Amino acid sequence: MPETGYSHAGLGFGFEVPQGWTLDLDSANPRFPVIISMRSNTERIMVAIRATLTVNSAERATSMKDELAARGIDAKPVAAALSFPGTGNVATVEFQIGGQQQQWISMVTNGVEFSFTHTGSYEIVRKGLEHIAATFRMPQAEQARQFLIARAPQSPQARAEDLERMSHFQRVAARFNVPPAKRPGKRSE
Repeated sequence: MPETGYSHAGLGFGFEVPQGWTLDLDSANPRFPVIISMRSNTERIMVAIRATLTVNSAERATSMKDELAARGIDAKPVAAALSFPGTGNVATVEFQIGGQQQQWISMVTNGVEFSFTHTGSYEIVRKGLEHIAATFRMPQAEQARQFLIARAPQSPQARAEDLERMSHFQRVAARFNVPPAKRPGKRSE
């Protein structure tokens, strides 16, 4: 069975949908402008996309852990199990729901956070997530920035401030989008 590609015209990113999985949903909500869902039997992988100013993976892992703790879920940051072409900026937390191991994976590039979550056991969806990560095509910075800012409901003044903040962020983020082995004076993420 041939693989199906997913491409988001507005953000300019894409990936190959794993064999045996089908695209289920492409929608928006106030917190995440884009949500993509794939399903296979009873398992589901969700990809939520939003603008972010938090490039440090350790800070994101702590924030993710705190967000789950606020919902009564005990989580712990773990070493990133997924590798995305073009960035080493991945944060992962692990937790249990209904006795099943879960992972929440956050990857940031060019001011855009891609947040991967799933239903069912991580061991069941692991191969699907690995395939998505291996075939992931990163968005172009300016295209993604313009799309996310245009989707944000705010005043013209706030939008102008966001444009300036995102421009500054992209200069800072460029340092973090270089693979760790090529960074001068290796910095912790």
